[in-house]
Amino acid sequence: MAVKMIYRSVERLAGLSPNAPDANTYTPMHAAASYGHLNILGYLISQGGDVNLTDDDGDTPLYVVENVETARYLVERGAVVDRRNHEHVTPSEYLSEDFPEVAAYLESVAPTNRGEGVTPISAPVDVVYLPSEHAQNQASETLTSTLLESVQEIMQRAEAEGRDPDEELRAVVEDSAEQSRTVLIDASYDGDEAVTNNFSLLSAHSCSLSSKSNEGTSSMAAFISHVTLDHLAVLNQPSDTDLSGRTPALKASLEAKSAGYDAICLPLTNDKWKARWRDMCLIPAGGTLDRVSLEHQAEDWRSTPGFMRDEVTITHLEEAEAVIAMVSDWLELDAADEWVRHDAEIALHQELTYASYLNIHTAILPPPRNRAHAASYARSINAALSLVPYMQLSVRLPIYDPSMIQIDATPPNSTSSTPSQPVALDDNHPSIATWELWDVIRSICNYNPRLTLTLDLTPPLPSALEVLNQWIAEPTRYIFVPGSAFLANAKGYPVLPKGTQSFIRDIMKIQPSVILSGTDAGRHTKGGEAAYSQYIRHLEKTSPAVKAMQTSGTVENFAQGYQDYLQAPLQPLMDNLQSITYHTFEQDPVKYRNYEEAVFRALSEWPTSGRIIICVAGAGRGPLVTRCLSAVKRAGREALVYAVEKNPNAFVTLQDRQNNEWGDKVQLLYGDMRTLPVPEPVDILVSELLGSFGDNELSPECLDGAMRFLKADGISIPASYTAYLAPISSSKLYNEARAIH
Repeated sequence: MAVKMIYRSVERLAGLSPNAPDANTYTPMHAAASYGHLNILGYLISQGGDVNLTDDDGDTPLYVVENVETARYLVERGAVVDRRNHEHVTPSEYLSEDFPEVAAYLESVAPTNRGEGVTPISAPVDVVYLPSEHAQNQASETLTSTLLESVQEIMQRAEAEGRDPDEELRAVVEDSAEQSRTVLIDASYDGDEAVTNNFSLLSAHSCSLSSKSNEGTSSMAAFISHVTLDHLAVLNQPSDTDLSGRTPALKASLEAKSAGYDAICLPLTNDKWKARWRDMCLIPAGGTLDRVSLEHQAEDWRSTPGFMRDEVTITHLEEAEAVIAMVSDWLELDAADEWVRHDAEIALHQELTYASYLNIHTAILPPPRNRAHAASYARSINAALSLVPYMQLSVRLPIYDPSMIQIDATPPNSTSSTPSQPVALDDNHPSIATWELWDVIRSICNYNPRLTLTLDLTPPLPSALEVLNQWIAEPTRYIFVPGSAFLANAKGYPVLPKGTQSFIRDIMKIQPSVILSGTDAGRHTKGGEAAYSQYIRHLEKTSPAVKAMQTSGTVENFAQGYQDYLQAPLQPLMDNLQSITYHTFEQDPVKYRNYEEAVFRALSEWPTSGRIIICVAGAGRGPLVTRCLSAVKRAGREALVYAVEKNPNAFVTLQDRQNNEWGDKVQLLYGDMRTLPVPEPVDILVSELLGSFGDNELSPECLDGAMRFLKADGISIPASYTAYLAPISSSKLYNEARAIH
């Protein structure tokens, strides 16, 4: 329970990454590994924590573990065992003196098939660099140095004293969250409307830059500018007015920032790399004078792949800040020719390792093209995920295959077979075909949480294609929207077709980042480049799902922070629930209102006059008692409420409320409803022993014991309940369920 409470509170530390270093480059990942808190460590990993993150000494979390259980936990989640830090020491060597049992375990699982003298290549980037503003550094230091140290101290003290640390933990975590907010809050504006608390923090693994509302109710989509090679070439032209000496990539980044974008997305390589690769790897069958020379050159490259300076678009670390890399889209990882696939995979790995050298945390991969060899494409991606274990890879996919749209507008009585406009879809849904391609890729990649989707909205979306909803359940991190997808409205401003509008409004519930491409090409006469992002922001703000999340009192607003999380069933008969758990239940905007209405109707229709006896079985902190009294007042009836509760801590709260709110209208009864004697039979028995799934709070057993309270003609609210099962698709929950041992 304590750890769950920490999770919820830490989520409110807006924008902070599990990989955020403090002043000494020590991170939450290192701290959790050192303390051996596997629950916290697992949570940090689920939020993008990197098991191979390094500090200034080149030490990963594996270097600071103090027990075999934690070491095994990290290794099973991809921690590299045979890497070396800046002193050329492996984790097992580092731990051999102080923790020999951990060192022995690491030696037992270290790879033994490496060549003599070959040293594993350490991650080129040792520290996750957040934006350098003082405020963000201070917030990161607060999270690592203050929060986790305080959590450790409190939990140790509570264990020694034999008490539950929840309340003290909650206070220190929320205090830390508040301090971080005061440091980070900044105001920005979107069009004419104020959007407060713009957190421009780049998540080390998701690169999901977002703006937070001041109430923390929902995130707004981040906007990323797609920079093409042609635009970089223009920026590379000499200018008499620009004497800054900035590189094209830096100029593009500054341009995007001034235009309101949060980051840029650009190709990592240029056409010179493409030409060299093709000259080496695609030698014409007819033979050339230089064939032998080219084959030797290709073999040399295969053994030690690397770039020439003029083949890449970025060379310096500062150029790569807030950059998403696009892997060369001409790489055919699913080519029909086996050698082409082989060389394309080498080129892919070369580009990704160079991106990691530049501290780029996210790369967008070229789309698969050959369905017959989708498995080969997936195997290449799976190998890449192991090669760069701290990077997020995103597969760019068209949202559907336009070639599978059936065009048939022939009038019913016509014999003509000439098509005119698309009005129907082939039975083999084009979106299903694309989704099945994605399913092959992520299945072969073992549902790796670092593998995400970039949905390409270049093809126009059909206005009524409900099967597109399947993408909502997938890890869609980016949507790619080209300027060519926009139409001009009557006034010349860019707008999207109805189908695309609907899809974007719907998918905003999972808060993807938006990559805009070609918005500076002047396709529309009004609005300029800013009009595109403003229009998509308008679609987001008018999204029913987003509006519901921002509206207090709705289920969507209440459920924020709880989506896609596995929940362990509560056991209130065995465990006395914490006040914060009751508080969470009491925020339900629907349940208690309906309870009050049910009690009101029962009282209104009660056939006899006189005092009515109501019993609340399992009163908790008293929300149902208050609702029953409200229903009694509305119905104008005379009633006495018995409140039964076995939790001694909650019973204190009930006593306080009776003294200050309820008075003699309520009589408190302390004990287990299954055995507790009640002073008199009751007319209405009210309970909420349902939990997350049907009878997981032993409601049949409890209520069977409580039914003896009822008069022969009494009623129970609820009178019955039904448990429903519904299939869902969630790769996140699937991975979490698989991780449970």
